[in-house]
Amino acid sequence: GWSMLPGGQYAQPFSPTATDRVPIFTGGLGTISFDVTADVQRFLYTPGTVNNGWMLAAAPNLAGAVWVNFGSRESAQKPKLILETGPDLCLNNPLKGTPGQCGCDIPDLDTNLDNIPDCFDGVATVTADTTLRLAAPFGNDGTGTLLGVTSASIVDLERSLVKIDSDAIEAVRGGRAVTKAYLELTVAGIAVGWAGGSLELSRMKPLWDWQEGNGLAGHG
Repeated sequence: GWSMLPGGQYAQPFSPTATDRVPIFTGGLGTISFDVTADVQRFLYTPGTVNNGWMLAAAPNLAGAVWVNFGSRESAQKPKLILETGPDLCLNNPLKGTPGQCGCDIPDLDTNLDNIPDCFDGVATVTADTTLRLAAPFGNDGTGTLLGVTSASIVDLERSLVKIDSDAIEAVRGGRAVTKAYLELTVAGIAVGWAGGSLELSRMKPLWDWQEGNGLAGHG
């Protein structure tokens, strides 16, 4: 679990500035989405940038504790990275009268009805995820179907790691420029009657590579 508490003896493995913060509360949305555009563009276009994914944690919350679970990659509701990409810039192709929005050889279709042509959409599913617990330092839990984020008490502090590796991102973008990127997670459980709070997503530092663990208490 590294040092989850301020002033811990081990260096924090994630960026001190959160990539994004989103609100969450009982009865809220079934999915949450973090804007990770700047991070993904850094992974793709800044030489030497290491992609170790993100850490998901509860933001400081004076209203009360946080308790929420998300579907892991072992579940039917896998975390996913949604990319919006630019056209291929093809200017002339006999199979298509004009390049349109999608460029040569690609129909301007919108099969998921999100008002964005399919050629601008791409979805990469998570390649690794796990839950960390303060009660089990330096262990991680990568075999279950849930990713936990809690701050109910010191002994129950949980954070989760999510990674979509660069090969998976490259396969989805197909050489096109990434204009937007969102990490989407599906809520699988949330504390009843919780007044609400926020979750923070932070980019993992380059030297902190990690692998999924072999399971601990049935999460992630």
